[in-house]
Amino acid sequence: MAVIGWWSLNLTSEELTWSPMTYKIHEVKEGTVVDKETAVQFYLPEYREKIKSLVSDCATKGTPFAEDLQIKLEDGSIKWVRTQGRPHIENEIITSVIGTFQDITFLMKSRDNRRKLMEQIIEQGNLINSMAIVAETDRAGRITYVNELFEEISQYTIGELIGKTHSIVNSGHHSKIFFHQMWEEILKGHSWRGQICNRKKDGTIYWVETFIQPKMDDLGSVIGFVSFRYDITRQKELEAEMKAHIESQAMVSHMASIGEFAGSIAHEISNPLAVIDGNNRRLKRLSKGNPDLVKIVDSIDKATTRMSNIISGMKSLLFRSKQEHYSLAHVNQIVKEVGEFGNEFLQNKGIRLKLDLDQRDATIECMDVQISQVLINL
Repeated sequence: MAVIGWWSLNLTSEELTWSPMTYKIHEVKEGTVVDKETAVQFYLPEYREKIKSLVSDCATKGTPFAEDLQIKLEDGSIKWVRTQGRPHIENEIITSVIGTFQDITFLMKSRDNRRKLMEQIIEQGNLINSMAIVAETDRAGRITYVNELFEEISQYTIGELIGKTHSIVNSGHHSKIFFHQMWEEILKGHSWRGQICNRKKDGTIYWVETFIQPKMDDLGSVIGFVSFRYDITRQKELEAEMKAHIESQAMVSHMASIGEFAGSIAHEISNPLAVIDGNNRRLKRLSKGNPDLVKIVDSIDKATTRMSNIISGMKSLLFRSKQEHYSLAHVNQIVKEVGEFGNEFLQNKGIRLKLDLDQRDATIECMDVQISQVLINL
């Protein structure tokens, strides 16, 4: 409720009269004699000449006034007051100046708070605009506003974006169901958060952490949306690199297990195989002239050769399983060794493996244990 008093200044006697409310606003005991000069002293120094000038112009020229000024009370507290004055005329002569006196401290504090709030909102808005990719759309998703960061990351100008939907930056990475579920949420008035893969004008892919907030009218109906996005492309790249590294380490570990197992088998078999091969050579010399024995010796020879090839492949895997760094490798050599390792097993299943290698033989920098794993999987 407004606190308003009145006052009057007799120009002949220079007597100043205050109403009870005016005394209360000044926090002065009612009935205390207050002259014109004493009343002026209540105003802060920077306002004293101002109030004198306003009253003088009203008394001499008949100019009414209304001004918001500050007064200082006896206890040192400050109040905002609105003082108004107008001339009182009798027989075409200004005989007095009369007016009102209103305490507007609460009003001015509220106004100051609103001003500070608006300054904070503007400051926060500027901060968000400098850090986030901001866009606003209507209910149908047509873009009505974008900030500079949106233009910068998408490589589209504001003229190319206004009136379009966000499909202009759609990368095709996400399914229709993904966007259907998003629209279902925000049209209900719910906020939405998620990671979206977009495409720049030049075709480059970029990822954004996205926050969408519906805008509502006074009836609670959705009339549009505002979105804040943050570039997380580097984060997604690091995640992909980490995933690849983990998979690579898992493959190396897997190949190491195979290699150790293969090495163990090769060691157990190689010594007995050497004895068999040596004895078979002696039988071969003794079998001359005995066709039946020659056939037996030849079959043993073929079997030991096949087993030798298997052992050679196992040893190769054992060696490669211990490699942890990239090195130059011959593709044909890798394929041959894996072929030797697997050919005997395939033949037992009735499968014939034929290698048709390019004579030019490519050399690549790789961890050849991983290439071997790929070929074994195939």
